[in-house]
Amino acid sequence: MMKFLLPLAAFLVLVAFLVNCVAAVNSRMLADYLSYATLERASGFFNNPNETGVMTLYFIVVVVTLSRRGSLANLVMLGAAILALAITFSKTGYIVFCLL
Repeated sequence: MMKFLLPLAAFLVLVAFLVNCVAAVNSRMLADYLSYATLERASGFFNNPNETGVMTLYFIVVVVTLSRRGSLANLVMLGAAILALAITFSKTGYIVFCLL
């Protein structure tokens, strides 16, 4: 039973992080739908862009450690995470990304 649950949990974590990165890229549409007060930087489902930056860093770590190397899905997820990090303009996210 545990042999089945661990890969399923890892897959669900990857999907959740990927959905959040895509939401960060589409922040303008989400801001209209969720009625954010102001939107100067991409924030995704979070109201704070710095939290989105930290979430994308978690996603980068999960993708690099759990995915197979050189696969197309790995490159797509990594690209989505780096794009989401870039459009948040989070200084903390940039600094920690350089330290990874």
